Amino acid sequence: MDFDRRQLSAFLAIATHGSLGRAAEVLHLTQPALSRTVKRLEEQIGVPLFERNSRGMLLTPVGETLLPHASLMARVAEDASNEIRALRGLEKGTIKVGGIASAVSMILPQAIDGVLTRWPNLQVRVLEGVWDRLAEALAKHEIDVALAEAMAESDTVVPIADCAWTDNTYIVAAIDHPLQQRDELALADTLGQRWVCTPRGTAPWLHMQRTFRAHGLPAPEMAVETRSIMVMKSLMKHAGFLCWMAGPMFENERAAGLFKALPLPDLGAGRTLTAFRRRDGILPAPAVKLLDALRQIAQQAPAPRSIR
Repeated sequence: MDFDRRQLSAFLAIATHGSLGRAAEVLHLTQPALSRTVKRLEEQIGVPLFERNSRGMLLTPVGETLLPHASLMARVAEDASNEIRALRGLEKGTIKVGGIASAVSMILPQAIDGVLTRWPNLQVRVLEGVWDRLAEALAKHEIDVALAEAMAESDTVVPIADCAWTDNTYIVAAIDHPLQQRDELALADTLGQRWVCTPRGTAPWLHMQRTFRAHGLPAPEMAVETRSIMVMKSLMKHAGFLCWMAGPMFENERAAGLFKALPLPDLGAGRTLTAFRRRDGILPAPAVKLLDALRQIAQQAPAPRSIR
């Protein structure tokens, strides 16, 4: 079955806005013209895609099935058009990249600076999230490159082997936390404290579990699980929580003078991060430029150091 790009755009606009009138405004079409376009698509498929009632346009079961496929096809077509226009010099290229918070806070800004200094007409879209969100965004063509903790490849996503770097993770607390005052502190002393971390199953949570097991200890119970960096920092500052925090993020907080790493020099919480891409397809030229910049930074990065 062949799909017309204009028909898919009309379908997606109505599905997104739930209203024929609003979708027509966004697409700069008249409502009758938009209605005819969707009607032709429904005739081609052989079943209705929307239920029309007083609440607007609601997707039918067939419409719900078509939606993710239509979204993917639209993104692939947009990527192809942007790449061709960029090569012809008719339009600025776009780098679509995602990363976990620590990568977004340190190595990615350096890479973006290097790329935009050399190619100022490029634009950048950045998605911050944990790995499950980044993997989904890669599969859906929302981003072309993801920066995250090294993980095994999957059916849809593969690591880029020559684009990797290392850093440390620390147990961080407010500078006036009682554990900061200890002359001697052991990892076991942190188990009775209140902790905040990313949700169980995420890469930081798993890294913390592995580190505590390596010391022969059970992992601490999380009093709060959150994906929000702001919530983590607020709980540390105002409620005395401990937090498992990657080095690049901690560097920014340490510089602000609000938090310190607990004095645990033998924590041994190093990790490897890497870039990922979709298994299938060709990387757009703007994404290749970003990867080149990331490789240069990774090669020049100093070894992780202990921070007090």
